[in-house]
Amino acid sequence: MIENINLHKKGHKVHIETSGKAFYNDQGKFCGYRGVDRDISDRKIRQDESKIFTESMRQISEAALYLDAKGKIIYVNQTFFDLFGYTSEEILHKPISILSCPKMAGISNPKETLKALNEIGFWEGKTCRVTKAGKRLKVYLRARAVYEDDGKIKGYVSSYHDLNRHNQDEKRLRKTLKATIQAIANTIEKRDPYTFGHVNRVAQLSLEIAKEMGMSKDFLRGLEMGSLIHDIGKIYIPAEILNRPGKLSDNEMGMIKTHSEVGFDIVKDIDFPWPIKEMIRQHHERLDGSGYPDGLMDKEILPEAKIIAVADVMEAMSSHRPYRPALDPELALGELSGNKNTRYDAEVVDICDYLHRKKEFTFA
Repeated sequence: MIENINLHKKGHKVHIETSGKAFYNDQGKFCGYRGVDRDISDRKIRQDESKIFTESMRQISEAALYLDAKGKIIYVNQTFFDLFGYTSEEILHKPISILSCPKMAGISNPKETLKALNEIGFWEGKTCRVTKAGKRLKVYLRARAVYEDDGKIKGYVSSYHDLNRHNQDEKRLRKTLKATIQAIANTIEKRDPYTFGHVNRVAQLSLEIAKEMGMSKDFLRGLEMGSLIHDIGKIYIPAEILNRPGKLSDNEMGMIKTHSEVGFDIVKDIDFPWPIKEMIRQHHERLDGSGYPDGLMDKEILPEAKIIAVADVMEAMSSHRPYRPALDPELALGELSGNKNTRYDAEVVDICDYLHRKKEFTFA
């Protein structure tokens, strides 16, 4: 049996399968060949589609499988084997119910998923499946029905994303990001020994304020990262200006005031999951528009930047500086309270005052 590709008179290629055999006369003399040519173009297309499908499934990083119309497992990729622990002999041609978890409230089992696929053609959401070893897996399932040309369902394709692994990877990435942010903060502060520890103390107070405000865990994570590098732009300010014990000139103060814009430019192309670059740019903005660099007004300023602004002032006034000793925290609280609703957010100021007076907050 031989396969060839012929050119149709209309210009397109036709896949031909040729089969035949020799035939002989009564005396056994060879007389010729008898053969049949069959157009197998449709079959070749299906084979090519199957190869593309198999290769695509193999490349998916999630556990993927294909079911026939009866819900039996026809194909799984390597990630599926790795995640669920089955061999091909143990899983192929078995019903999808083999992956069912014990009945759990609010969890869709495979039969319920198939029902939805038959009704609307797709299903997507968090659910639970069980491995060969009996371990429950929290997964995110995406499933789609596959249709024949006549509209009948011929199978189902599904993928499982391991949420346990996703959460572990996310925690690892967050831990790495925090360590990187902390390293940057420490590098900046080593250029200015008089204010070493400033950003860590600002982050500490900012988080305490935000917790009292009832902010979400995700808000707190972003606020911590932003407050730790809110002064990153100072890396471009000459050390002799940062460390000068005397009063600064107007030009020198103008240079220091550029640090919020410079910091924004440093991180503007980093795709943080929080508005960190805006926190850096806005932490010297004031409600009445008297801040810098953009003169933003109340509602234009991020909540995170409003919190950092108050924590920044409280820490700066309460700590030693080259040009003066540390001031009494009462003076810092007085500065904040006297300018709440004009320069500083009233709720943030009141919580800062509450933390110091009622909860006896102190910088670590």
